Amino acid sequence: MMDRRSVLLTAVVISTVIFFCAVTALHQIGGRETPKPSKLSSVTVEVGDYGSLGYTSMKVLLEGEADSYSLTLSGPSKSPVGTAFVSSSDMADQKESVLLPMVSAVERFTPAEPGTYTLVIEDSAGNKVYENCFTYAGANLLVESWGVPEFELGESGYYLVNLSVTVSNDGDLSTYVTDVKVAIGEEETASSLADPAEVVILPGETDTLDASFYLGPFGEGTYSATYALRRTDTTLATHSTTIQIPEPLPVNQVLPLRVSFIDVGQGDSVYIKTPAGRDVLIDGGKRGMGDVVVNYLRNQGVDDIELVIATHPDADHVGGLISVLGSFVVEEVWDPGFEKDTATYRDFVTAVKAEGCPFLHPHRGSAVDIDPYLVEEILNPPETLYSDSNDSSIVLKIEFGTISFLFTGDIGAQVEGDILAEGFEVSSTVLKVAHHGSKYSSALDFLTAVDPEVAVISVGADNPYGHPAQETLDKLASVGAEVYRTDLCGTIVIETDGTTYTVSTEK
Repeated sequence: MMDRRSVLLTAVVISTVIFFCAVTALHQIGGRETPKPSKLSSVTVEVGDYGSLGYTSMKVLLEGEADSYSLTLSGPSKSPVGTAFVSSSDMADQKESVLLPMVSAVERFTPAEPGTYTLVIEDSAGNKVYENCFTYAGANLLVESWGVPEFELGESGYYLVNLSVTVSNDGDLSTYVTDVKVAIGEEETASSLADPAEVVILPGETDTLDASFYLGPFGEGTYSATYALRRTDTTLATHSTTIQIPEPLPVNQVLPLRVSFIDVGQGDSVYIKTPAGRDVLIDGGKRGMGDVVVNYLRNQGVDDIELVIATHPDADHVGGLISVLGSFVVEEVWDPGFEKDTATYRDFVTAVKAEGCPFLHPHRGSAVDIDPYLVEEILNPPETLYSDSNDSSIVLKIEFGTISFLFTGDIGAQVEGDILAEGFEVSSTVLKVAHHGSKYSSALDFLTAVDPEVAVISVGADNPYGHPAQETLDKLASVGAEVYRTDLCGTIVIETDGTTYTVSTEK
């Protein structure tokens, strides 16, 4: 047993140890050093268009210690327009190049705003290691010359007009040009300049832009002409002149009918250029395919659309039409009137209302007039819609001379039977096969009645639905149809003069 002295000595020792531990801890806490800012040995800044981004951006080259850095670029309105983070692994060689957008909403065709931009760089501890301001006056697009248009006599009395425009940019920011719009007499159209449809004019650069248009038909004589260089719907420069049409053209001829089954993956989209030169679009694929459809139309010289038809409200038919409605002037829209409670369909209806054009719901027996050179007929839906959106699809037949097309949406075999029972003449040269070749459509009696020479199936490669079904392909073969598929052929174009036709494929 310990005596009183031993107990006291032990207590003193323990107290002393605790005291020194506490002092040491307090010293460590109170004396901890704040990390010093990580130094940057150099920062180099350039401004331009760097291709993959598709908009004006600031390139920042950092050289410094192997540390992480965050970059913030504020625009003339003082709000951040671009941010980036560089990790220690990025800085392994003590240097890294970073791109920062100079637009607040990163959208194509949005030039950077002139004014003062502030670049701030902080290290991983939040210490500001760099801050600088850069002032830009902006882009200044100048038209050096409007070329003399060249005219090539095309088919059906129309001219191919080729025009070159030389432009320069003597500003200090990039700018964008998307198309040239031309009006000759009462005829007008627009031509995109590239695919994707923009040309970037960098500071200090001069470029020649080439545009081609189909216009006419014209009679011989002198016409007023106006050219407009545009960024989407914004006019950048205009030029007015007079031109001499070099020779008389037959004005009583018409264009061929051209039907393009656009490759939009697992969905439908058909572009029709009518004999009178009108633009019609049936469906637009999924929402993610909207840009594909828009770019295809622009590459065909489309600047407005006389008619958009949404065969039914499913996302793989109306989704892409949202982008189309936001990119073109549309004069009229049809759908069957089947309301579907989905975000995609609601957005489609909102886009139609924003366009402010007539929104019609034709049915069997509705009188329609798409083109004076065509015979058109609505075969579906009935006035009282089916309970299923697919079966309520608009089914349209058009005839040009002796050549006819039947567009069937996503109807099933029951509706095919109803159409036959109503006594419609369904015989057609070209059939757009219903519902991507599903086994629930394309009944043999219906295919026999249509008796198509060509059958087109719009379908995505390796889709999860097994489209097209082998039994559908077998039935099409049994009626002697030549089958074309977008998953194998890409976009399929059928052109006819009303007597004969040709089929061309992308692949």
